[in-house]
Parts: sequence; C-alpha cells; structure tokens
Amino acid sequence: MEPLKKAITTVGGQRELARICGVSQVAVSKWLNGVSKIGEDKAILLEHALNGLVTCEELRPDVNWSVIRGRS
Repeated sequence: MEPLKKAITTVGGQRELARICGVSQVAVSKWLNGVSKIGEDKAILLEHALNGLVTCEELRPDVNWSVIRGRS
C-alpha cells in the first residue's frame, strides 16, 4: 500500500490525518492526488505520530533524510 494511503487508513481518514498534521483536509487530498508534496516537517510528524509505521523516507523518497537524521 502506498505510504500516504497507509497513514490515512491507519488514522481513520483524511480529515484525521489533516488534524494530526495541522493542515486542511484539502491539503491532504492534494498530497494524495500528487498536486503537492507533503512537507518534510509533516513527514517527520507523521513518522512520530504513527510510531514508525510510515517513515519519512517512504513519504518523501526525494529528500536526503540521512543528512536530516545526521547520518552519512
């Protein structure tokens, strides 16, 4: 399952994911439909909120997370 869809299913829907991230349901819908990308800060927040069930690397594979995490 796609990581964002997995997160949405886990928390119980787009509206709840939006609440957790502090964004609108429309923003979550845009992430889901590829209109915009989930921000790095929101990816980190979701990884923590879901206890690693979905990781930053899965949500935003285009980001060099090793630099952000302090790993080489």
